[in-house]
Order: sequence, then structure tokens, then C-alpha cells
Amino acid sequence: MASSLRLSLFAVIALCLASCGVTENISDTFKNVFDGKRKTLATQRLSVFDYENALRGGIAGKMIGAAYGASVIAQPNVAPSDVVLPAWNPDWTTRALESETILPSITLFEAMQAKGISISPTEAALIFARTPHSYTGGNQAVQQNIRAGIMPPDSGRPKYNPFADSPHFQNNIDILAMLSPGMPQTAIRLIQPYGEAFAYADGVYGANFIAAMLATAMMNDDVAAVVESGRASLPPDSRYAQMVRAVVDFHRANPNDWAACARMVMERGGGNSESAAQIGGYVALSLLYGKGDFEMTLYLSSRCGRGDPRPSASACGVLGAVLGYGRLPEAFASGVTRYANAAFLFKGHSLNSLVSASVDQAQLVIERRGGTKQTLGQREYFSVPIETAYTPDRRVTFDRGGFEAEWATLDTRRADQFFARVQKELNQWQPDWTLLNCGGQIYAGRWDEYEGRDNVFVTAPVSREVPARMTRSVAVPGGSPKLTVIAGASNLAQNTGWILRVFVNDQVEFEKAVIGEKHQANWQEFKIDLSKYAGQTVTLALENGTSVWDLSTAYWARVDIK
Repeated sequence: MASSLRLSLFAVIALCLASCGVTENISDTFKNVFDGKRKTLATQRLSVFDYENALRGGIAGKMIGAAYGASVIAQPNVAPSDVVLPAWNPDWTTRALESETILPSITLFEAMQAKGISISPTEAALIFARTPHSYTGGNQAVQQNIRAGIMPPDSGRPKYNPFADSPHFQNNIDILAMLSPGMPQTAIRLIQPYGEAFAYADGVYGANFIAAMLATAMMNDDVAAVVESGRASLPPDSRYAQMVRAVVDFHRANPNDWAACARMVMERGGGNSESAAQIGGYVALSLLYGKGDFEMTLYLSSRCGRGDPRPSASACGVLGAVLGYGRLPEAFASGVTRYANAAFLFKGHSLNSLVSASVDQAQLVIERRGGTKQTLGQREYFSVPIETAYTPDRRVTFDRGGFEAEWATLDTRRADQFFARVQKELNQWQPDWTLLNCGGQIYAGRWDEYEGRDNVFVTAPVSREVPARMTRSVAVPGGSPKLTVIAGASNLAQNTGWILRVFVNDQVEFEKAVIGEKHQANWQEFKIDLSKYAGQTVTLALENGTSVWDLSTAYWARVDIK
């Protein structure tokens, strides 16, 4: 188990937002979890060693679940009981290093590292939008919205996000939730700013369900109690709560018939893989019928996922936190151990560094909540506040059919807003320049700071064939005028680069590769002689072209003529 300590059930039932995360409706009870006058809470001791073991187990379980669940090949409508499972290969763990079920949770953790516990929804959204991952579904929608200037809470609401009530967000909050061991209220408080950016209705409820279970699992080895704490965090009459309750009741009446329970979940969810409630039902099913056995829970959740790794990533993450890393089966943990120092894609963290950083952040969360850290004998302990239950009685939902007309034009509206925003920020950075092309696979526009440089402008090619391009008319001064360009490359990989081209009157005057080095921008200064154009009015164009590197994002620190 994550710890020998057990919390009574009343102390681990999670708090949920009464309004699904919309700021103007957050209950006073919820807002005062950290701030304002609060009651003195009883505390329970948790050794830092046990906490780290549970944390590592939760992250490792999620990695194994993500890697294995994605390896299942099955027809979309096949019954879970008929899914054929492959034999586990420890080297599949490397797939988790690039998995969309893992990477967003690290991004959100890094956002809290950078901005603190009280990060705002806008700060969280901007950090997420600046990651270059090729996301899908709801994560992609949020990135596109933020890059277009559609900020929270609109970025997560159904008017601008067809995936607002889908299960993507509940896979993004695992690490944040585990920073609150035994404190499900605080876990949900931590993810609330991100919820405003990402999701709505069941999309938020699903994240609260997973967060409450993870926080509880860090200090409780009763799987049924863990599931109950998640269920109690949901508005009782919400679709999500009704699904989880149906699974709990079915398991109680039929404790050995998981296949029939899976059919029930599929029928209630309409077979919709983008239903947050259906995915949550599969997670609850896998934990209850898995009976605390990691391998059984992995196989059940992977059968239910049928190639979708989200059920297995969530279920195995929760059970991994319950068991702790030391109790994961060696056959599965060996792969995680083998790659524990390997970096996640575009991240500065490996598993080992992520665990170490998370322990530090958890101490800040526990102390902010009123707990302490102390040394007793040879061991360090957290004194964790015990939080009371809070069950919301309000819920929100929406009719997808009411937004179909708006979604039909959403891509066009996003593209227009993206271009308008980047053009405006280009003029703030360098007046009189006109943007002709720019790709949206990165957060293009003006950045306050990047790699030691202030006031940086960022572009990306539209495609390998179509470069980003900006142009302006300029009167070239006399004498020996030079165009100075200071530019750098992405720091998100070991070696990145792009092609800088300078045109004068549509003629190439300069071309050079701008290459990053060892996760650094490697700022370079180029001086282009314009003497032959002295005294003339010419059209300048700067291009950000692609190279052999996938990350061909350009970072412009300075452009001027002297």
C-alpha cells in the first residue's frame, strides 16, 4: 500500500466544484481551501519515504497503463470480453515517454512549478499552448483556442470547444493531484485553474473524480474506499456520478461478472469513446473488479479501452499510488526502472527528476494547507491535514446539438483570430511589418522572454513547403547599411533548427541555418550587407523555413537596419 496509514472514509471524500470549475460560481467553501479564515484540521503522519513510494508508483502505473493500453489492437465496437491482449514487453515503457496520456500532466506540473500554487487559468493556458506536442481531441482544441487568443474560460467551454465534456482533461491532472496526499479537497483546488482552460461539465467532473481518487490513494489501500472518495466528489445527479454509481451498484450485486458490467457501461455511454462518463465508468470497473491486483486491473482496463490508453492509464495510475512503487509486479516495473532517467518528449524531466521535483512541490502544498514537515529519528515525515467531505449539489451540462452550427465554422474563426492576434503582436514588436504566413503548431507571436532574451517574436512554418514570412517596405539609409538579425532555435530537443532567408525585392540576399544546441536556443547574430540598395526604397522579407529538424520554430530577438 502507499502507506500503512488509513484515513477514515469521511476524511477522504473529495470536494468538487459546485459549478464544474467556472470562476463566478465557485463555492465559498471551495475557495477557502487555501485562502481566508479556516478551521484548524486534525493531522495524520506520512513518512516522506512512503509518500515518494506512492508518488513513484502512481506515475509508473500511469506509464505502464498508457504504454500497454495503446498496444491493444481491437475493432471499435468489439465487446471488451472479446479483446485479445498482447503479451507485455518491458521496452514498451518507452512509448509512455511520448504518450499524450502522460505529457500534458507533466506540462501542467511544470506550469505550477513556474508560476506557483496560485497559478491563474490564463497563465496555465499560455504555458500549455506553448508546448509543441501534436495533440488530438480536447487537448488540441484547447491549444488551438489559446493560440487564436480565445482565453479561459471560453477556451474550455462548448461554444469554442467541441470536446469540452470529453475525457482528455481527466488524464491531464494526475501529477498535480498526487501533490495532495490524503487531501482530496486540496487536489481539486490545485486543478481548478486548469479546468477553466480545458473543460466543462463532465469534462471537469471526470478530472475531479480522478483527482480525488489519486489524493486518497496516497494514504489508503482500500480500493473500494478510493473509488467511493472519487464518486462522492461528483454532483449526485450528474451523468458522470450516475455512471460511477451504476458501476458500484453492479459490482456490489455481481462481484465476479466484470464483462456484464462492461456491457452496461458501454450501453449507458452509448459506446462513445469521447464520453468522459464512459471512460470514468471503465476506470471504476477496472479498480473494483481488479481487486487490488495490478495485472488484473491493467488487463481489465485495457480490454475496456480497446486500444484507447486512457482507461488503463488512469486506473493503473490510481492503483499504482495505492500499492506504491515497491509493490508493482516486477515484470511491469522493470521497464519503468530501465528508463527512469530517460527524458519525456520535449520535457526537461525524466521519471526520477519528476518524482524528486514533485516531493518538493508537495511539501509546499502541504504547508500551504496548514501541514508541516519534520524529522523524527532518522526519517522525515509530513504532517498532513485531514479534510472533511464536501459533496456538491449543483451541476451543469450542455446539449451538443445546440452548438453544431458554431462548430461548423470554428476552424475558420480560429484561423482568422490567430492571424489577427499574431499580426497585432508583430506590430507591437516591430512596427510596419506585415505577416504573410505563419503556422499555428506553436504559440506564435510576441513572448516577454525566451532563453535570456526579452521581447522575442516567435514564428513557425505553415508546412515543410510553406515558410513563415513577414515583410515591410523600408528606405535603406546611405553609407554602408546592414540588416542585423539576432535569432535562435527551439530549446525543446537536443538539436533543432530552421532556415533563415532574407529577401530584398524578392531576391534572396542571405540564407543560413539557425541551429540550437543541447536544449539551448544558441542565439546567433547575422549582419546582411545592404550597401547596393543604399538610398533606395525596397521590400524586405524575412522567412522562417523548415529544415531537416521537426522543430523549425524561429525565435527572433532583434531585426533592424543601421
